[in-house]
Amino acid sequence: MRQPVYVAAYHQSKFGKLMAMTVPEIAEAIGRPSDEVLFWVMGMRRYRRLVELPEPTDEGYFRYAIAGPEARA
Repeated sequence: MRQPVYVAAYHQSKFGKLMAMTVPEIAEAIGRPSDEVLFWVMGMRRYRRLVELPEPTDEGYFRYAIAGPEARA
């Protein structure tokens, strides 16, 4: 079974430090294809492990951040 992407992203990349990255940025940071990262990010968003920030970037991508305990309740 694969280790969830958010564990690798949080502990092994700048994702945990910056707290907000787009899907392409996460994919580049962890060295995985964007389509696979998108799959994991959407799952984590659905189960409130990540939150989508309201404003898109200039390229049209939304940033995602690790959800705090209040978002998971």
